[in-house]
Amino acid sequence: MRAKAEFTNAIEGLAAGSLGEYAQANEAGRWMYRDLGRSTLYLVSVLLHGAPGGLTCAALAAAAKSGKFASRGRVIAFLQHAESFGELEAEPGPQPWIRRRLHPRGDFLPRFREANRVYAVMAAKLWPELAVLLDRFDDDAFFLALIYWVAVLSRTPGALPGPEVMFLERDRGTSILFRLMLSQARPRPRLLMEAPISRSSLSREFEVSRIHVNRLLADASAAGLLTVPEPDRVVFSELLSDAVERMLAATLQLTRASLLAAAAS
Repeated sequence: MRAKAEFTNAIEGLAAGSLGEYAQANEAGRWMYRDLGRSTLYLVSVLLHGAPGGLTCAALAAAAKSGKFASRGRVIAFLQHAESFGELEAEPGPQPWIRRRLHPRGDFLPRFREANRVYAVMAAKLWPELAVLLDRFDDDAFFLALIYWVAVLSRTPGALPGPEVMFLERDRGTSILFRLMLSQARPRPRLLMEAPISRSSLSREFEVSRIHVNRLLADASAAGLLTVPEPDRVVFSELLSDAVERMLAATLQLTRASLLAAAAS
């Protein structure tokens, strides 16, 4: 797939679409997508919403413990923040809050649907046969089936995080990486080569401190993922470029497989 002529266009379209979703998001949306941990909690929350037992704090905490992607405290904080934003509402009843079903409200589901639509549209650029499925995104049953298959098919035994995880786990790290990716010249021999960088612009756009940006760059440099030969220029290592390319290629392949599985279910 990485040899397809449209691959770089699809990857950059994915990055641009993700940044566009962030720019349009309200405070709740920007909070929920700040790092890999919150994004994972968001995904599993939508998955549980579509499951027979529904979304509860207890169910999400159990899934987080089983998948080792969040502590119980972080689960509670995520759900309580979503409630405070008016995006989740607990059913009334005598049960403790952690066992009461939480129903999506406001932008909770529409935002997640649109974020995933970006991936589907880009996958369809690589596999045109998927285009007929894009109109089904607004069908709740199809969309929840898609999220179910994303969760099922993404469980790869023995899969280890690559060097790109340094960006994914940091506050707005993925967005910073995508912005730098899109700032590069074209054409170029690999996905990540070098890019101009303005730390103050990144800080303003993604609502993080310049200290945060500097620390991310310093840590990535120490890990051999990039160098900063000049204050306004970053040069990416081949190691990071290959890792990000593999990750995004795998994400698009996962999207394709999940769309086809949801259509067949």
